[in-house]
This record gives sequence, C-alpha cells and structure tokens, in this order.
Amino acid sequence: MAVTDGANQITALHTSDRSMTVITAEEMLLPSLSRGDMSDWWFANGKLYQVVLQSQDHRALTNNDSGVVIVGRQMDDKAVQYLKAMSTSEVAFNYGGEVVRSTLNRFDQYELSQKLHNASGPEQLQIGEQHFYVSSTNLANRYGPALQYTVLKSDEETTVFLNRLN
Repeated sequence: MAVTDGANQITALHTSDRSMTVITAEEMLLPSLSRGDMSDWWFANGKLYQVVLQSQDHRALTNNDSGVVIVGRQMDDKAVQYLKAMSTSEVAFNYGGEVVRSTLNRFDQYELSQKLHNASGPEQLQIGEQHFYVSSTNLANRYGPALQYTVLKSDEETTVFLNRLN
C-alpha cells in the first residue's frame, strides 16, 4: 500500500517486499497516472504486481491534485498456485515475450516461453511429454511490453478416461 501527495510523490509506503522501494513505486506509478488507469499491472525488479489506484478526492487520476492511494499485491508463487487450484490448470504470466511467473517447473517454463514467442496464439502445445490446450488473454499491452495470462489445460485426464473406455 502507498499514498502520494498532490504532486504524486509517495509519502507513505507499506510493503512486505523490500525490492519495492519508494523510487520503484514512483517509477511504476507515473505511467499509470498519465493513462488514467485505475487498475494496472506493474513489472519491477523481476516481479509482477497487480495494483488499484484511487485519487483521494475521487476525481479522475489524470487531473489529480489531492494524492493517490495505491493498493496492490505481488503475483508470487502462492498467488499463481491459487490460480492453478481455481482453474485446475497450469497457469503462466508472460511479460514482454518471457514467462515471468508460472506453475510449471523451470524447464517447462523455459520451453513455454520459447513456444509462445515463436507462435501466434497457439491453441495447443506440447511441453515435454505433456499435451496442453492453451488459452491466453492480454492483461495489459496498450503501452510498453505486453502482459498475457495463459491457462494450459492438460489432456492427460481425458486421455486416461478414453483409454479406459477402449
């Protein structure tokens, strides 16, 4: 959580992540404010954050002179494991053509980065020995590198079921 003054300088910052400093937060904040985005994704120091911004006087962020309250969370291992459990699928966040956070192991994550980079919107992928159906959505790409959320559903359960029928 952070609070700014009317000049958009951070006056208070509370975070459990020591790499998110006042300087880093201000660098991430300015583009969000200039676009007037009330919610945004920040990528800093190799970490991905989902943030929500609100001006203290509830006016538009682009015309703000009262300060801003910023609330966010880091998309860490616990967060992506929660998304995996909810979707019963592997998940990945791809920023600027590179997988920056996923539920896959490091080798499979690297292979996924390569395959997503070399293909435009694949619907199916083979990673290692596993076949996946793939769906991606853009979370942010209006300015700067694109951020995509990718869900990979293994067909392993379906294959086992069909083999039992045969």
